[in-house]
Amino acid sequence: MSTQNVAFVTLTASLVVSCPIAAMWRRFLCRGPALSRELHPYEVACLWSFTDEKRRLLPTVLGALRVDQVLGLAGGRGMRVMGPAQRRLGPLEDAVVAAVAARPDGATLGTIADDERVKSAVDGLRARLREYRLVVTPKTRSYLRLPYLFLMMASTGPCLLYATLAGWSASETEPVTLANAWNFLPLAWWFVTFAWSGMHVLDPEHTTKAADRAVAAIGHKELRKRVRRHKDLPVSAEEAALLIAFGASWVPGIEHEFALRARITVPTGDG
Repeated sequence: MSTQNVAFVTLTASLVVSCPIAAMWRRFLCRGPALSRELHPYEVACLWSFTDEKRRLLPTVLGALRVDQVLGLAGGRGMRVMGPAQRRLGPLEDAVVAAVAARPDGATLGTIADDERVKSAVDGLRARLREYRLVVTPKTRSYLRLPYLFLMMASTGPCLLYATLAGWSASETEPVTLANAWNFLPLAWWFVTFAWSGMHVLDPEHTTKAADRAVAAIGHKELRKRVRRHKDLPVSAEEAALLIAFGASWVPGIEHEFALRARITVPTGDG
């Protein structure tokens, strides 16, 4: 067997062995107890973007309140309170309504997020998710960087060995053909593994496996199919919140202008 083949086998073996080890390590760190109830749409939205409530959580709350006709459009670029709620609102919804009501000239997503009542309610929601062990603790997140660092090292060392033994520097002037193109496969393999691991080193997971299972168990796909088939059929506030939490591109009962102000993902048309 040539030295190039030996190096290729070494690189392949290192990735084949290191990937399962890193996966088991990650699974051990991110485990969590099974949740005995179904997640609320606001909990789903918070899990999707745990550290930034403006990306998914607050748009979900604003969309649900809009469907319930509690919030509407104000002059300029803001939102205003239209009327009282016809149902009992949760703590986060109460805080959002109070934050909007405090600005009669119109509240924006940024001013709502900066309101102390909203911040307190969001912190309370995050604390409940931590209590249910659906969110990885900060200490565990630091440990989660280790398996990805291990993957980076496990792929880089053998790749350098392969490059040395394969003699890439000596063949720089040779044209690339189908016969020798496979020589560059390990480089592509290393690049993908290194880049993927590097992104997770910078930003490890926020949610546990228990949270992933709980989110996957929610039957939102049937709701999205029903909305696509029957666009004139109204949805409840909870259904609208579920659609927004899962990133639906269109939600009945939410007009395009309100969606833009609340940063709800509605590309074109009226809701």
